[in-house]
Amino acid sequence: MPHPRFALLICASVCAAAVPAVASATVTHDGSRTFRQTTTVHDLNICGLPGTFDTVTTAEWHATGGSDGYHFQLSEVTRWTVTFDDPSLGVWSGRGTETDAFTASAGDVVTLHMIFNGSEGPVRIHEQQQVVVAADGTLRIDLERVTTDYGACPS
Repeated sequence: MPHPRFALLICASVCAAAVPAVASATVTHDGSRTFRQTTTVHDLNICGLPGTFDTVTTAEWHATGGSDGYHFQLSEVTRWTVTFDDPSLGVWSGRGTETDAFTASAGDVVTLHMIFNGSEGPVRIHEQQQVVVAADGTLRIDLERVTTDYGACPS
């Protein structure tokens, strides 16, 4: 399944730029939303094989912000099938769960933490990443682990 690895880095950068505005706020804002999205796209699967993905994603997010900082959390569950262009490969099922948490303390360090666990056909996928933005705007990846069982890909 196509997975935007750099989207989280972009999100962290944009959110870090917004921290001063959050830090000066005196009102607490709370928000949440649950949604479900169905998509069909043609792309390469985890093994680099072309196919059509039929995907259903259900997600829920919560956010709160005020003079003491900002916190955002996302929980997402995705299920999909990929029908390969090469009919001899058949159809694979996939599933994934992702949890993202973003915390910004007023005038302090901004932390984004992401965990993804999933599988596509016989291939297991595990990603864990933590991005930290210092008070001076310096961006660093504190932790990045990606474990994918590419040995299960067809040869």
